[in-house]
Amino acid sequence: MSNSIRTTFSRFRRSQDGAVTVDWVVLTAAIVGLSAAVLSQVAEGAETASDKVARCMRITGNQVLRDQSTDNRSYEWRLARAQRNCGRL
Repeated sequence: MSNSIRTTFSRFRRSQDGAVTVDWVVLTAAIVGLSAAVLSQVAEGAETASDKVARCMRITGNQVLRDQSTDNRSYEWRLARAQRNCGRL
């Protein structure tokens, strides 16, 4: 009985069946893990950028409305002022 178990274990150790499957599973798990890490970083940066764009749009909209009612300066002047103010965000 003991000899039979050794022979079976020895054959099992030499066998390469399933090794490629294990490699693929490990590589796929690593790729999924790295993708999740990268996605979380990109999502955080995109959210910050979209918040800044939204704030800039509010500033620009308020300035344009206020400027139209108080003076007759050009659109280019208003746009340049909005760009200066949004550049500080």
